[in-house]
Amino acid sequence: MKRVIALCLVLIMLFSCGAVAASAESNDDYLKKLTPALIQEINDPSEVMIGVYIFLKPCPDKQHVEEIISQKYTWTNQQEHLMYYRKEMSAIIGAYVQGFIDDNADLLYKVICQTDAAEFIIAEVSKDNVPKLAQLDIVQDMDTYGSYSTPTAITEMIAPAANEQYYDPRHTITARDIDLRDYYQFRDSDVYAVHFYVRNLCYYTVMIEERIGDWLLECSHPEPFLFVNDRLYGFKEAYDAGLMTDDMLEELAGSSFKGDYVLPLLTRYIKGDADGDGGVSIIDATCVQRHEAGIATTSFFKPLADVDGDSEVNVIDATLIQRSKVGLYTIE
Repeated sequence: MKRVIALCLVLIMLFSCGAVAASAESNDDYLKKLTPALIQEINDPSEVMIGVYIFLKPCPDKQHVEEIISQKYTWTNQQEHLMYYRKEMSAIIGAYVQGFIDDNADLLYKVICQTDAAEFIIAEVSKDNVPKLAQLDIVQDMDTYGSYSTPTAITEMIAPAANEQYYDPRHTITARDIDLRDYYQFRDSDVYAVHFYVRNLCYYTVMIEERIGDWLLECSHPEPFLFVNDRLYGFKEAYDAGLMTDDMLEELAGSSFKGDYVLPLLTRYIKGDADGDGGVSIIDATCVQRHEAGIATTSFFKPLADVDGDSEVNVIDATLIQRSKVGLYTIE
């Protein structure tokens, strides 16, 4: 009997130790959601408040967007369908993000930026609240908002020009207000390409697609700027004024500057080159066909795919690309 009792005690102790270990492991799981830079800031005794990116898990309601638009709208072409799709998707994501903010207001000292285009926010939080946020199931990853607390030499340099560009008598833009995403200094010059956001300013998510010389500039707002002579110029504005040359565009296109955008910022302006790989081939016709069918492509450049110049991309453009490859049509 004593042996049985002893065995039971041993089993209970082993189970308890296992439960404690599992609990400890479970409690540390949130660390996997934090980047090394963010963990370093948490462990820095001089830090009290931390700027963080909080990336949420994908909104589950997004899977119903097609059902929603089929019930609420009628459309006659792919462009109208895309317009309604984006409208409903923005509403769904916006409500999802706002719900997270409302539910966790006590953990968020200040929301710096939120968007209805993606499931993330930028916020200022106390370092004690970072682990609490990371342990929430809805939170997928967290990263430090690196430029939040330390203005760089570049932000100090462009701040006066940014203040002039976005003049608001109620708010003077300083280096601390500038979130510098990307920059490039042109060879043998004091000219920079810069891409940045200004905190507390609202940016509408629109696509900028414009031809600059032999290149297509495609990016989302806010657009990148050329910083020259202590002023900021949009790329096309700078090109038209002779401040940006073809050689500078060539240099920038070959650099690592992306302007906070997944695809290359500058793409050769070659009609028919729908995928932007620098040439026209049967693959571009397939790319157009996939676009027409609503199938996502890795890269797609509408201005280049619009071969006939009617401001629409459809099967006619795909056919013209195919005909050009067998010598039956010349793309101009």
